[in-house]
Amino acid sequence: MNQIETIKQKIRQLISDNLPDISTSELTDNVELFSLGLNSLNAVSLVLGLEEVFGFEFDMDEISYESFRAISDIVDIVSEKLKIAI
Repeated sequence: MNQIETIKQKIRQLISDNLPDISTSELTDNVELFSLGLNSLNAVSLVLGLEEVFGFEFDMDEISYESFRAISDIVDIVSEKLKIAI
């Protein structure tokens, strides 16, 4: 498994932890996470989980709706923070 797939897997797990009623089959790369029930409270939990799992901190200007709209967006920002080429 390459680094990007590993990142996606960890992100899907964190989202599943925060949205337990969502099946993993619904968690495609481009699904709108807020339409699945992600709200401001579990989004904060997701951000904190990402920071813990990947060992970095987000800057406040990196945390936006656009950055966390879909798994593909989260992969982009995590990869950038980890300096991994996609």
